Amino acid sequence: MQDEINIKNELERLANLLNETPIKKKKDSEYISLIDKTVFKIKESLNNINHETIKDIVSRINDGHLIYILSRDFFKPASDRNNFLIQFISTAIILKTIEHLYYKKSVYGARLNDYFGVQLVSKFMASTNKTSKKNKHNPLDDLYLEKTNNSKSIKLNIINELNNKLAYQNADNERLKEQTDLLRTQLYELTSSYEKIQHQLNDKFKEEVKNTLGEFVSDAIKELRDNEKKYNYRSRLWLTGGSIISTLIVLTACYLVFSMNAYMDLNFNRVLSWPTLLYYIGKGLVVLSSLTALAFYCFKQSNAYVHESLKQGERVHAIRFGELCLNLYGNKIDENQIKTVFEDWNINSSTAFLKLGKNETLDIPNNISNIIKSTIESVGKK
Repeated sequence: MQDEINIKNELERLANLLNETPIKKKKDSEYISLIDKTVFKIKESLNNINHETIKDIVSRINDGHLIYILSRDFFKPASDRNNFLIQFISTAIILKTIEHLYYKKSVYGARLNDYFGVQLVSKFMASTNKTSKKNKHNPLDDLYLEKTNNSKSIKLNIINELNNKLAYQNADNERLKEQTDLLRTQLYELTSSYEKIQHQLNDKFKEEVKNTLGEFVSDAIKELRDNEKKYNYRSRLWLTGGSIISTLIVLTACYLVFSMNAYMDLNFNRVLSWPTLLYYIGKGLVVLSSLTALAFYCFKQSNAYVHESLKQGERVHAIRFGELCLNLYGNKIDENQIKTVFEDWNINSSTAFLKLGKNETLDIPNNISNIIKSTIESVGKK
């Protein structure tokens, strides 16, 4: 009940406020907003208060406002129309609205029938025909003359407006053309300056890269040559040590043989015991095995240093090739090409010398240990 009273009071307030406001139509956004609020409140009241009460409140609204409300709603899309308004507005106001649309907005026939209904439109047309016969004057003639005059005036206004726009447009086109030519000239100058500066920077960069890479290549080659000499020197040292130890192995073997013969000559009439034989054999094997292992280690180290020395030489060759490309194409080479030229200088390849001696050298200690084991087993069986 309280909601019904509140809605009724709000609807009456909007109606009074609308009556106090002059008809401004589309020129005033506040007036349009007030019209929309009133229509929305009427729609909201349909399910809350009595329709007769709504009709009574709507009838208090000024005729001009109601005609504008119906006319504005008429020109809305069909889905947005508020057709319920007709049931709350008197027939006289509706006929005035149809008259307004017919004479002022040139709306006829089917469009009027769709919104107001055939009965009301027919009633309006009948009253119009009666008035025309009584006055012996056809209102359509006045309407035609009015429309013709209005059309001529509108056309003249449109022509004048188009001529003014054309003049402004031509002036704008000339101005834009001048600005375009100026911008094109500036763009050409800027492009030329940019290309010139870019070429200068590229030449300067390439020259600096060439000089920097030249220093780097020289330093790298010097360092690699020093390493190559160092590895060759160490390889010769280890090779000399291995050769000396190999000589000692031969001398030791000869010494053992001669000492054994001397012992046999001094003890010709004595029988050689097994412990004595094992003592000489064991001592000889231990000495020979130790010397052989030491010689193996020396040769292995010498081989490793030879391998590293060969790698240094290969790296120098790779860098020399990069230096050759840099000298030939220094001004045309770019960053990616520099990387491609020098990417293989730090190579990690093995040498033929290392492959040939690797397996044989590593098998020496195993062979010696096998000989010692077989000798001990044969002596133990005897």
